Amino acid sequence: MWALAEGGIYASRDPGRPGKAGRAEIRIDLTFERTKSEQEASMEITLVRPEQEKMLGYTDLDTGESFFCCTKDLLDKKAPGCNEVGKIIYNRPRTLSPLKGGMFTEPLNPEVLTFKKRERVTIFNESMLIHRTGIYQVVFSACDENLGNVSSTGDVAFRNPYGYLPGQLYGSIPFYRVLSVSYAVVTLLWLLVFFIYRRVSLPLHRYMSIALILGLGESIVSAWNYTELNVTGRPVCCPVFPGIVAAAILSVLKTVPSKVLVLLICMGWTIVYASLDRIKRRWVVIYAFTTLVLSFVHQLAVLTSHHETVSLKVFISLPMYVLDFVYMAWVFLELRKTRNYLKDRGATEKNILYRRFKNALLGFVVGILVWGVFGVVNSLRSTTADRWRFVNWKLYWMVGGVPPGGVMWDLMYFLLLLVIILIFFPGEKTSQYVYRPEDDLNVNAALVSGTGRDSDDDP
Repeated sequence: MWALAEGGIYASRDPGRPGKAGRAEIRIDLTFERTKSEQEASMEITLVRPEQEKMLGYTDLDTGESFFCCTKDLLDKKAPGCNEVGKIIYNRPRTLSPLKGGMFTEPLNPEVLTFKKRERVTIFNESMLIHRTGIYQVVFSACDENLGNVSSTGDVAFRNPYGYLPGQLYGSIPFYRVLSVSYAVVTLLWLLVFFIYRRVSLPLHRYMSIALILGLGESIVSAWNYTELNVTGRPVCCPVFPGIVAAAILSVLKTVPSKVLVLLICMGWTIVYASLDRIKRRWVVIYAFTTLVLSFVHQLAVLTSHHETVSLKVFISLPMYVLDFVYMAWVFLELRKTRNYLKDRGATEKNILYRRFKNALLGFVVGILVWGVFGVVNSLRSTTADRWRFVNWKLYWMVGGVPPGGVMWDLMYFLLLLVIILIFFPGEKTSQYVYRPEDDLNVNAALVSGTGRDSDDDP
């Protein structure tokens, strides 16, 4: 027995469905080929919802071994659900919840596909209407010994009333459309202000412009990806959909410069110091290059590994997690050094600016932690951790996607970038926090006059 395809479907008559009204159906167009053809044989095809999986199979309480096919030994033992040799074991519930219309008139009522004698290949081409919102798996069982090994080729299409995109990912369409419009408005206003105050702008303002443009490009490509997949029904792989590759590349090109920008601000570049010393510049370049390489490797592994094991997921993700942890520690260490330096020199205005920047970073970290706790709690509430997307499938678009990751990271990135822009907004006040050579000349005077650090309180 194996599940060939799965997806979330909103019923046509569901008042809570998104998008416009339309047909909700699963279309199966498959060709099956068996290795044995001497005798007539049959296989079964059925729809299974997550809550119905416990109806399938039998577990021997003495040995703990699980069976999905009814055998002569299990029939002699009168195993529950084993009613006919060569058929799937199905424990019929006491109360039925029928699907009105469609091919299957009651839960787990398998459709039988028969191979005639000396027939090696047969075609199954059916369309079933869905009248109940939920996650559905198309399950095939080849329990008949006369089948031998069975292979299949063809397509299984899940169609929602609004299109082909699975219900788990539908929320990504309006999200990225709204995010694209938000990026466009902010980018347009930012470039206008940047042009007006270009004479007093700082190099970090150019970094912000680059980050905004890359974020705008990624959100537009992501919105187009989900819309295209929804309209055409094209599979994500294989080969990988080109738009997804483009979005992954833009994501890396957006994230790496943004991380470097935050690090440079924490080091006081162009605000506290005119430039960084050679050692710091070298470490920043090493970090940027390492992050760029690991990010591309991680994205490549995620896009090409569609059946990865838990150990492979850990192997792929662990280097990025370690690097992110080192990065966060480095950021707050440099931020503390910079603020202490400003306190020693009595630079109150700049210190207030950096206090706001620190609060923004802390808010971002808290947001990450809260979202992480949310994911863990919902995983624990599920029957098993890897069934989260079945139990909470309507929210899966927040944590999953193509490529995986969820929309919350893009939302938090946009909000953090917006806050940083507001803190270091170019304008007439830019001269108050831009680096000036006389700041270094007044160090001794500031310390002698007592305007340096005389308490541990933040300004």
